[in-house]
Amino acid sequence: MIRKRILILGVLMCIVGIVGAIASQLQKPKFKVTQSWMESKAPAEVGGFSSIASAPADQATLDALQPYGIVDRDYIKEGKRFNVMLLASDRRESFHSPNVCLPAQGLNITNEHDETVQTRTHGAIRVTIAELTLQSAPADKQYMAFLYRVQNRFLARSGNTTLVLTLAMFAGPIRGNFDQDTVFYRFITENSKASEEELRSFVANFLDTAHDTSGGFF
Repeated sequence: MIRKRILILGVLMCIVGIVGAIASQLQKPKFKVTQSWMESKAPAEVGGFSSIASAPADQATLDALQPYGIVDRDYIKEGKRFNVMLLASDRRESFHSPNVCLPAQGLNITNEHDETVQTRTHGAIRVTIAELTLQSAPADKQYMAFLYRVQNRFLARSGNTTLVLTLAMFAGPIRGNFDQDTVFYRFITENSKASEEELRSFVANFLDTAHDTSGGFF
């Protein structure tokens, strides 16, 4: 009986996958997303914070993730600074948790938890917030926030990133939404006196501004 149920579930998932693949080819995408398009639509200014471009992603990263594009910018105002990274793709394999890459860069991630930020364009959104410290200087603390947009839903990490994104991207076609375009947002404070409250405020302002500048994609 259990094997029969597993077989039926497997067949249903295959059918949904085939239907989704066909429909996604027939459905005209709302946005034609490329690296240059993302750079032109990401906000140049957020709440008085002016942006400067950070170093572009290296070719090895682009080859491994195969995204539409990666935008990395610093937003600066009166000695305060936030780093923002946007990654967009229609492939689940393009995405992973910062817990994978940041420790490899010498950063410790602690006190990870989900919080709610209130936005004008999307209402209340859950984001994952954590503390960052350099392994070589554990007393110097910064804050990080990150989240994902899948279809019209914003998701905090909430555990296993791979599982969360896989289920969200699989659920879209079941609801009749075959748009698999997904965005990863990462925010990091870059000044010694930054607070978690300031980060949450910047994240909310950024999401509202980016929604407006991108026509609703970001």
